[in-house]
Amino acid sequence: MFKIGLFDSFKKSSLIKKGITFENQGKYQEALYCYDKIISEIDANYAKAWYNKGVIFGKLGRSQDALKCYEKAIKLDPEYFKAWYNKGNILQELDKYEDAIGCYDKVMELNPEFLGAWTNKGNALYNIGRYGDAIECYDKVIELDSEFLRAWYNKGNAFRELGNYVKAIDCFNRALELNPVYADALFNKAIVFELFGKYEKAIECFNKTLDLEPSNAKVWFAKGFVLMQHEEYQEALECFDKALELDPNHFDALFNKGDVLKYLERYDEAIECFDKSLEIDLNDSKVWYNKGVVFTLLEQYREALKNYNKALELDPKYAEVWYNKGVVLKRLEQYQEALKSYDKALEIDPKLVSALHNKGVIFIQLEQYQEALKCYNNALEIDLMMWKYGITKARH
Repeated sequence: MFKIGLFDSFKKSSLIKKGITFENQGKYQEALYCYDKIISEIDANYAKAWYNKGVIFGKLGRSQDALKCYEKAIKLDPEYFKAWYNKGNILQELDKYEDAIGCYDKVMELNPEFLGAWTNKGNALYNIGRYGDAIECYDKVIELDSEFLRAWYNKGNAFRELGNYVKAIDCFNRALELNPVYADALFNKAIVFELFGKYEKAIECFNKTLDLEPSNAKVWFAKGFVLMQHEEYQEALECFDKALELDPNHFDALFNKGDVLKYLERYDEAIECFDKSLEIDLNDSKVWYNKGVVFTLLEQYREALKNYNKALELDPKYAEVWYNKGVVLKRLEQYQEALKSYDKALEIDPKLVSALHNKGVIFIQLEQYQEALKCYNNALEIDLMMWKYGITKARH
């Protein structure tokens, strides 16, 4: 019996090593064969074989199979912290963040200084909006290893979500001190500068990121979007074109290129961009809406209505579409239908002063002066309330 046991032990060890070699070579099916051979022929209760099999399933994208293997390994060895850790990672991939956090807590109970568990617990907390708790995890990682680059980066992102832009930039700067060519840190630093109202610094960071990654469509798009927000339409257009050169199906670049062309009054080209966007996603209400806006600007009101109606079919609570539909119906002198559209817009957004104003104009045209007066009074009340709110907010 002793000799057979010794032989089996040797054979298990040999198959494990062979499986790992196959895994390193990317020969996953061959690796699975090794681990299955251990489980089916030598020792069905060998936790390491189940664990390694789970790793392979994870690399093959077979998350549920990987999860079953890790659970089996944990059942066989409840203190197998690597199995707990990988189970947590799979659960996080499946968006089961609370369950993942429970696994990471178990890892830290077994191995309190396991950096990966602290980091990924922080990531899971970040993903469910618990940014303060995530920062505590990243701080623990930094306490254990002050040069852990990703912890500084992730901490910066958490501070950004909390609106603490100064601390976010400090974290990104620390990450960049550790790695001056860390493109992700530069990119997110640019985003924070824009949120912070530091437009020129944002563009500077985008440019530095593009020096490192000139073929990154995401960065070209983000730079273009910021330029567009600051009405630098020609430069924004160049960025969107570059993004689309790198990724012809970049939906956001196509859509925002259409928006820029609209502002540049290049309406036919804008419609072409929106049509290409709809080839990618036919059910995006904002594309139908913006296409309708262009037709409105072209005074092609029937076409505009078709597009607004399609947008509302996809999103019945899109206040801006109801408002613009009202504008078109008013220009077509379909006053009752226009009033209904404005009412729908106000039902969704009661502070939409322009809808009240346009209702007032229609009531005057219909010689319903008391109704017009009510609309204008309501608009003035909202304006006054917003003005007072603005003053109060400024004082605070």
